[in-house]
Amino acid sequence: MDSTIEFLKAMGEENRLRILILLEQAGELSVADMSEILDIAQPKVSRHLARLRLSGWVKERRWQGFAMYRVYAEQSTPHREYLVRLAETLESDPVVAADMQRLLALLSTKTPME
Repeated sequence: MDSTIEFLKAMGEENRLRILILLEQAGELSVADMSEILDIAQPKVSRHLARLRLSGWVKERRWQGFAMYRVYAEQSTPHREYLVRLAETLESDPVVAADMQRLLALLSTKTPME
């Protein structure tokens, strides 16, 4: 039960939830990408990612000097299912919809990574 409470607490802040929804949709993003999409300073994004990483929501990998983040919760876990359903519920929210528009615009200018 403690891990579930930590998972929920970590996503219980608007910007962290926005980050999780972005990562769920994009698969993997850098701090710079998230900062641009969310219009939040990079240090603030990094602090949110640190909390999400400590709670088990995200995983970091290094790629050509960049820290790349992705949702780490397994596809079949109740936590991941909850995130997917929450993202579906919020897709018509103006803030989330704007984030998705900026994500699509950013992804259309990027080349695929390893």
